[in-house]
Amino acid sequence: MRVLLISANAEQINVLPLPLGLNCVAVATRNAGHDVRFLDLLAEEDIPASLKRAINAYDPEIIGISVRNIDDQAMTPPKFLLEQVKSMIDECRKLSPAPVVLGGAGYSIFPQSALEYLGADMGIQGEGEEPFRLLLKKLEKNRPLAGVAGLYIKGNGLQGPRAFVNELDQLPLPDPDLFTALFPIQTRRGCPMGCSYCSTASIEGTRIRKRSPERVVEWITRLAGRGIRQLYFVDNTFNLPVSYAQQLCREMIRASLRLKWRCILYPLNVEASPVSAMAAAGCVEASIGFESGSERILMSMRKRFTRRDVADTNPPPPRAGYPAHRLPSLGRSRRNPPISRGKPFVCGFP
Repeated sequence: MRVLLISANAEQINVLPLPLGLNCVAVATRNAGHDVRFLDLLAEEDIPASLKRAINAYDPEIIGISVRNIDDQAMTPPKFLLEQVKSMIDECRKLSPAPVVLGGAGYSIFPQSALEYLGADMGIQGEGEEPFRLLLKKLEKNRPLAGVAGLYIKGNGLQGPRAFVNELDQLPLPDPDLFTALFPIQTRRGCPMGCSYCSTASIEGTRIRKRSPERVVEWITRLAGRGIRQLYFVDNTFNLPVSYAQQLCREMIRASLRLKWRCILYPLNVEASPVSAMAAAGCVEASIGFESGSERILMSMRKRFTRRDVADTNPPPPRAGYPAHRLPSLGRSRRNPPISRGKPFVCGFP
């Protein structure tokens, strides 16, 4: 089948969020024998014109659209992002009779309501590599769609419970040729931390599933061979589990890759040993997400670290030779007293 995959995200922030998940789906779909075209709207200035050009030139038999965000997560005022996605789907409808299938992190949080609001035909909640491949197979052979994991059909609801692939090494790696900027690397899926505000568990599950460090380094080595020199580990907690992070760094050091990369750290058990290994493996920047300087707010968010843990993460990164960026959110309300009490703690960092 001719498959057009579109990343609907057009929001530009500090680090451009390249469509890693959709890239994985594209490779899995291509490996299944389908003809795949990939359109990242983040790189397009005129979205309607880009859609028209891609659809008219390709005449897709099915259109997959990845929805990354529901809103921009700003406290005041939040920006609702699905309106522009809805407009994009309406444009696709005008240009092509192909069925529209939704997916992506944002869609997976509210699969049923997002499907109804956006007016697509179907949507896949969660990991899309295997379900989308099975969906295409059933469509090709005109078979009932019941049993496709995580598939929602407009007017008919969920067709099969969502499923997670336990061994990530069974899934294909992204194609670097589909990216043009800082290359994203995801080594783990799932998070057991249970932070009150976070959607990761609902998207990827609560159990950490890992690619083997050896396979990750093989992947990175191939990227280096194609001229890619800067990576961004998009894992929410690069340093957890500590043993995995250390093993991954050892493999990267052994491979002598000479790459620069950045990552996100959870401010718990950030000890000198793994931090030094990260620096030796090429880490040049680490972001530490601690959300608040108030113990009360940290507890309400179900954080597993304290202010002391955050403070203890401060000295090691500079000694290791790379900068550390701290990511507080200062709470949910400007009039909340715990925020005022936590602000001096946050502002005390250099």
